[in-house]
Amino acid sequence: MKAEEFVVKLKEIAPTEEELISRGYTSSEHIKRCLISYNAVKRESNPLVIPNGMDELLRLVTEYDCNTVELGMVCLTDSFNDLFTEFEDYYLVGVDEVDYLVISKKTGEVLILDRFEQTFVICYCAANGAKFLDALIEAQVFIHLTVSDEEIYNDQSLRKVKALKCADLAGDVDRYYSFFYTHLGCED
Repeated sequence: MKAEEFVVKLKEIAPTEEELISRGYTSSEHIKRCLISYNAVKRESNPLVIPNGMDELLRLVTEYDCNTVELGMVCLTDSFNDLFTEFEDYYLVGVDEVDYLVISKKTGEVLILDRFEQTFVICYCAANGAKFLDALIEAQVFIHLTVSDEEIYNDQSLRKVKALKCADLAGDVDRYYSFFYTHLGCED
């Protein structure tokens, strides 16, 4: 998925204020925070030179302000800068809970590094940023269903099937399943 497509799809899947209220959201601040988490805004200027063929996730966080984008436990862009930060071997493009969501400079793979030990890979997420964006949208659509339907929320087998689908979209079921298993709240 291209960065521009992700921004459009994100807006398409965003719940309305009425849906959130019907799901039990009562705090206007919580509703507002939820609604803006689906909004990536095109930057007016971009001080970075974007080479042709740049990873789509990296393009997304450089061309769009994604500081409010939260999908499950994934928050795009780091909390320290408006633009991406580079480690020696990785581009930092967000966080998953407290750990770093990064893109490998060598392979283009999206993965999660331990926040305190940046050489330790916690898990692998996707073959590249475009596949990660595809899988993340698929996962978020499912997360919406779990919020509005208690039967789906409690169906662990359905969660695991969706985690398999997301891992497949990410590029390799065996390699990326553990990330989506956790992301979708699967339990044994």
